[in-house]
Amino acid sequence: MTQELRQQDSGQRVLALSVIQSADDADTASLTLVSPFGLLLSAGIQIEVSEAALLDMAFRTCLPAGCIALSDLTADQISALAAGETATVILTDTNDQTLRLDVSLAGFTAAWNRLKEL
Repeated sequence: MTQELRQQDSGQRVLALSVIQSADDADTASLTLVSPFGLLLSAGIQIEVSEAALLDMAFRTCLPAGCIALSDLTADQISALAAGETATVILTDTNDQTLRLDVSLAGFTAAWNRLKEL
């Protein structure tokens, strides 16, 4: 499953997320997040669902497409995503400004169930 957030005026990608089912456990997954440049990498990424902390991620590397963070998702974290309406991705820019990006979770449950069927 993938989702991209783009700037409305320019169409430039701001954030990309991908969820891939684990090969060894159908109830868990891995999350890959690609963020823009200009972030304070040491601050990492926090993800909240319904204002509750879900996940802390560290950046792994930066490539021409952006900076990449990877994390495993437990069955409980996937359930929280399925139950939520919005996930908030929290980043910090190099000026120590907190950036909060909302990602819609509409359709997450249906997509996850379909992914598990495949």
